[in-house]
Amino acid sequence: MTALSNRMGGVRFPAAIHKHIFTGAILTRQGKSVKKSHSAHKDQLHKTRKRSGTGGRRRSGKHRGIRFLRFLLILLLCIGGGLLAAAGTVYHLGSEQYRDRLSGQVLDYRPDVEAAAEEYGISEYVPCLLAIMQVESKGKGGDVMQASESMGLSPNTLTAEESIRQGCRYFAELLRRAEVLGCDSDSVIQAYNYGIGYLDYAAAEGGGVHTSALGEEYARIRSDGRKHPYFHPIAIRSNGGWKYSYGNMFYVRLVKRYLP
Repeated sequence: MTALSNRMGGVRFPAAIHKHIFTGAILTRQGKSVKKSHSAHKDQLHKTRKRSGTGGRRRSGKHRGIRFLRFLLILLLCIGGGLLAAAGTVYHLGSEQYRDRLSGQVLDYRPDVEAAAEEYGISEYVPCLLAIMQVESKGKGGDVMQASESMGLSPNTLTAEESIRQGCRYFAELLRRAEVLGCDSDSVIQAYNYGIGYLDYAAAEGGGVHTSALGEEYARIRSDGRKHPYFHPIAIRSNGGWKYSYGNMFYVRLVKRYLP
């Protein structure tokens, strides 16, 4: 064989051997190129799937957000409807439908209250008398106007009819006394609870005008400062839930809740 030699890396190889080496190198480089191409394809496919998966998650998150907003809207509509329904049963003090705030038992006594009020010349005070009955007994029991003590009797000794007549008679007496002293109607309402002596106190200390502070001070004096818990919402909002141990210093506010 003719020794045709070529220089590769400083080493001489026969031409045939050099050809094989050269061809192998080319194949090796081609193999690497194919491998690189295959690897790049796999990377691209992985990225595509990854992006596709992220998009799916985004779409899923978007759908969850829409479902949550839909649920929240339905919840708000339900709450709003409930509030409107509740508001429909509560009337402002100026509403003629205030009677819906009085109990059925109190309304059953309305004819008796109207008759007694007419007898004592105070027919215009029927709504106030019904409100007093609501506060005193809600129309339950015998002494529905809690008027026994205004006659010097023990509590709850009058029948319902007697209680209504005595309650109207006593209220008429308070009105006459208030007119003499120059006291307002709130003083009369409070005096129904405290007793007729409150009118003199209101005239002397408050110029005949009842205020919550004036009523509270009168109760403090008459109770010697003794207090006891009273968890009516009005009391809780006012002072945390207590009153002096004489009558009810919140009486006017309690009665006015049932006035037109």
